[in-house]
Amino acid sequence: MPFNTGDVTFDPSLPVEDGSARVHTGSFAYARSMNLAGRSATALVAFPLVGGHVTGKYLGQPAVVDRTGFSDMRIRVGMNLYGEPARRPAEFVKSQRARS
Repeated sequence: MPFNTGDVTFDPSLPVEDGSARVHTGSFAYARSMNLAGRSATALVAFPLVGGHVTGKYLGQPAVVDRTGFSDMRIRVGMNLYGEPARRPAEFVKSQRARS
């Protein structure tokens, strides 16, 4: 699992000092291959889950906040424009390339 580190920067007009954050991100995803207009294609839907723990001083007083929830959903569709056309599993098994 990748981790990122770095400084926390707040808008200078906010009364926040000495900010520190630990943010964890995971994702629930579903992908599927399919036939789209006779070409091989894939579709992916991902739901990122984010959890964070932020500490610092707000108006000079120590403050802590924890947040957990879903981030922006991602949808991706890809399609092969060049190459062999999409095939059903039975057609793929019978093809010459699959045997060699």
